[in-house]
Amino acid sequence: MADDEQAASEAQESATERKIEVLIAEIPEELQQKAKRRVCLAMDKYDIEKDIATDVKKHFDEECEGSWHCVSGRSFGCSVTHETKHLFFFKCDQMYVLLFCSPE
Repeated sequence: MADDEQAASEAQESATERKIEVLIAEIPEELQQKAKRRVCLAMDKYDIEKDIATDVKKHFDEECEGSWHCVSGRSFGCSVTHETKHLFFFKCDQMYVLLFCSPE
């Protein structure tokens, strides 16, 4: 339990050090905060954008219902179908992150 609290504290510190700009938030506030924290942790751990996206996707697949997808990078285009109120698009430092849950 202490490890979980320490990890949460470190994630919060990392998130406050990074510049986060929310672009589209069609997702509950709780999931927004979880996504921001997870992306910050992944950015601290990985240098490759694909690895950051994979880490975030795996975390949301394990912790939240549904099939989650994550795209991250400095520049990308996409067209997606997503569950209602399950889309979050934001910028963390210079990297854009699109996180969404797709219909089953």
